[in-house]
Amino acid sequence: MQILQLPAKDSIILNPDSVGYLSGELLHGIMDLYTDYELEFSFVMLPAEDFNDIPQKARGTVLPSDGRHDRGTFPGGNQFFQVTFGGQVSGFMIGDGFSDPVLEGKDESSGLKTTLLGNYGTNYRLHAEFTQPGTVFLVPVGGDSFSGGVAVLQGILPLLQCPTFSRALILGHFNSGDQVEWTFMPPGGSNLPVIIGFVPAQEK
Repeated sequence: MQILQLPAKDSIILNPDSVGYLSGELLHGIMDLYTDYELEFSFVMLPAEDFNDIPQKARGTVLPSDGRHDRGTFPGGNQFFQVTFGGQVSGFMIGDGFSDPVLEGKDESSGLKTTLLGNYGTNYRLHAEFTQPGTVFLVPVGGDSFSGGVAVLQGILPLLQCPTFSRALILGHFNSGDQVEWTFMPPGGSNLPVIIGFVPAQEK
């Protein structure tokens, strides 16, 4: 963990070694920040030749939303689902906007209320208990294809460039009495929703 001390009304660039990006590429970043005082953050994109002007650019006029991409600050970025599997085919959707409602927030630059379609960037923690043996799947059901992964204790279970409705990611086979937990974050650039499905299986 890096500790930074910042005087009042001062500023600092958190990633001065940032690399450049080409048109059509996806920029994605995750930061865990802990602070003793109120801070203001600016996320600035500008031509590489203007990099040394970041502090000044951050105080400039914010461009209006393009109407295609969601922008804002959204409370509720950590979601917890708990499931008890009792032997019946069951499941739930992530990122559909109905059974998993979209997050509501505020675009600080305009003061307008906004929503986060797909809940991209939300951290989902899924805990399941099994009273009967079962198998768990992640099934992509939106758009053309899906690339992403689910975190488990042993690492990451990946599903890359998967056409929707054609394949599923097996999250595991479990016996009665088992308890398991996964972590999933809707990945930028992928199509949603996905189904987390539970089906009966033979005891092993």
